[in-house]
Amino acid sequence: MARQIEKICDLNDIKEPWKVAVRVDHKWLVLSNNKEHFEMIFIDKDRANIHVVVPATYMATFKDKLIVDHTYIVSNFNVQENDLVFKPSSHKYMVKFTRGTYVNDVNKHVIPPKTLNFNSFADIMTDRLQKDVLIGMVDSIGFTQAQSGGKKQQVNFITRDHNNNIINYILWEAYASQFIK
Repeated sequence: MARQIEKICDLNDIKEPWKVAVRVDHKWLVLSNNKEHFEMIFIDKDRANIHVVVPATYMATFKDKLIVDHTYIVSNFNVQENDLVFKPSSHKYMVKFTRGTYVNDVNKHVIPPKTLNFNSFADIMTDRLQKDVLIGMVDSIGFTQAQSGGKKQQVNFITRDHNNNIINYILWEAYASQFIK
């Protein structure tokens, strides 16, 4: 009998094996101890998300197979407590691929696309955020202009959060010089 598909919100480190239907929401490379591995965020049909680590040992197997915005059935992975200092997901647990991890059924599942997931200004101002959950990263730094010819200093950069939302920024004068340092 085929195993039932589980929800991301139900994943824990007690039961195994697991089987989930997911969309790859985000994917990035990590260099650690001179070894490269990749990490992802999976979302399910309820829009719950979880951080996923694919160790260097399995990178060749899964790097090109798992594509952002595609859906999959993923089974036979480990679930462990997410004890990282900074977390790309607020889920208590994280998924770690193993030798037995299996990925199939590409794009056969209806899983809604990403949604914006901004924190309210009230939560930011009153410090009610989970301090160990990442809310974004600098995606790229574009045009920079040091003081030349009477023009103001300027730095343009782009931030991207874990939901792939992009915000463009321009820093002027004193803020630009602090950023350039």
